[in-house]
Amino acid sequence: MLIETIEISLEQVRKKTQAIRFILKQNQSLRDILFTDDKEVRKKAAELKLHFSENSISITEWEIYEHSAVVAQLYATYENFVEKLISKWLEALPQLVTKYDQLEEVIRKTHRIGVGHLISKWGENRYDLRLAQIIQGLSDGINKNSKYELIPESFLINCQNNLRQGELQKLFFSVGLKDFESGWLWVKNHQNIKEYIDNILGGSNTLEKELDQFIQYRNASAHSLVQENEFLGYDSLLNLCFFVDAICQALADLLIYHFLIKAVKTNKTKKIGIIQKFLSDKQVIIATVNCGTLSIQDKIFIVNHNSSYCKAAIIRELQNERGESKPTIRIRKEQDISLEIDIINAIKPPKKTQAIYTLRSDK
Repeated sequence: MLIETIEISLEQVRKKTQAIRFILKQNQSLRDILFTDDKEVRKKAAELKLHFSENSISITEWEIYEHSAVVAQLYATYENFVEKLISKWLEALPQLVTKYDQLEEVIRKTHRIGVGHLISKWGENRYDLRLAQIIQGLSDGINKNSKYELIPESFLINCQNNLRQGELQKLFFSVGLKDFESGWLWVKNHQNIKEYIDNILGGSNTLEKELDQFIQYRNASAHSLVQENEFLGYDSLLNLCFFVDAICQALADLLIYHFLIKAVKTNKTKKIGIIQKFLSDKQVIIATVNCGTLSIQDKIFIVNHNSSYCKAAIIRELQNERGESKPTIRIRKEQDISLEIDIINAIKPPKKTQAIYTLRSDK
């Protein structure tokens, strides 16, 4: 399931950035001990064999190596996540658009060109694919077979540049997310990005400039020697970890939003109602719901494109229009119900007029 795999990939990003933050904090603690003027601290450090010899690196050299390693790993984490995001979307598309010739022309064109590139470079590139595997998906689609496959590599092979705004727009456009210009506004207005730009950076930068700067640091670390006046300090590296978390979360929510909207046509998702009120002290939604079946422990999605909001929530308690608690409510006509929820990965609460979506249930 697309949403589940995206959530797993996001968790992997968080574990990676959390590990980097842990290492940064340990390195900083070690530097505070090793480079202190406090004789007692240095004496105790020496007893633990924490000391430098004459040939040891300086604190500046240590910080340069730390900068290079952290920036390279964070960019790799970000790039890998975007590739997974695109791959999962392409794997889901044949279930959303069951006939190849009904795919948007930009998808089919990019697929054809990408397959051609993969064939011409077969055996030379980093993708470990069989030749028949490369050809099969395109062949099935052209011949209007009941099943077809979009190999993600046929789209990713055209993405050769660093993932700045322009390259992200190009990549998302190629897989049918044509409104990524407005999608970029989604990312800019996403709660995690705004939290980062406004509160962590104090409004001192924009998303575009922060992303460009991040990539410039990565390229410098990968292709040249970082000079003494070019490396990021401890606090700035910690900030970059939060930046990668934020942009990955924003892109994930954007893609899940597109999936929910597109999957309505195939009855894989359904818009069931609108939020009328959110009681923050009780974590309760009052919503007007017009159809569907809801049960405790079900997952719902709260969505609003204008506010860049797309968050999953788990139902903990249900009350019908008469205020009676029920384990399951079957809605056949419009009514107001209340849902006590746990919102997943949200730093802002739901708001009035936001829509509620559910996934198709096999129960």
